[in-house]
Amino acid sequence: MDSKKLAKVRELLKRNIPKSEISRELKISRPTINKIAKEFNKEIKEKKLDIELEKQIFKEFSIGKEPADLLLKYPKTKVLSCWEIWLEVVEGKIRRDIEFLKSLENEKKEKLKEIIDKVSSVVSKKVLGFDF
Repeated sequence: MDSKKLAKVRELLKRNIPKSEISRELKISRPTINKIAKEFNKEIKEKKLDIELEKQIFKEFSIGKEPADLLLKYPKTKVLSCWEIWLEVVEGKIRRDIEFLKSLENEKKEKLKEIIDKVSSVVSKKVLGFDF
């Protein structure tokens, strides 16, 4: 079977089109469609398990576990790829926090400058003899 037909069968299976309809539409035998469906369902199940594994690894990272602690429990490649993603997320959060703190710092500087300007204005008026 050519790759275009195989992709079409997989697409129709993904949309939950009945196998009998796929067989009629693409003129493919039911046993062939069943075989493709079995492989397709197996891949979906593996992806779901993979996602669940990643969720569990991220959960462990969130409670403070280090990659070295997880290497015995989970596949090495999965732990390392999740660790890279985790570091990117944490780095992004740290950057946002730094930007927020800088904005607070700038805001405080501006308010302090306003207060200093007001005080210096009042003091200079008093020195010059103006009374309010």
